[in-house]
Amino acid sequence: CTVAPSAPVNLTAFQEGTNNVTVRWDDAPGSCMATSYELHAGYQPGQSNAGVFQFAGRAYYGPAPPNTYYLRVRARNAFGVSGFSSEI
Repeated sequence: CTVAPSAPVNLTAFQEGTNNVTVRWDDAPGSCMATSYELHAGYQPGQSNAGVFQFAGRAYYGPAPPNTYYLRVRARNAFGVSGFSSEI
């Protein structure tokens, strides 16, 4: 595969207790393989002002201080970065 991966699909997030969250996503069917992912978190739709986090796998579990977050994710490989997933 010699192109960037497609945008991830099936983005979900679940609050775990008071200050933790589980976020998961899947690679798009038929997409080139991703080697890492960027999880973008914003306080308003379409923004990343709460942070951009890098992951090797398709999930995050950990702290997330109480707030409302808008999440989206992109996939990356040696050939580039995908567009954003649907925002949740």
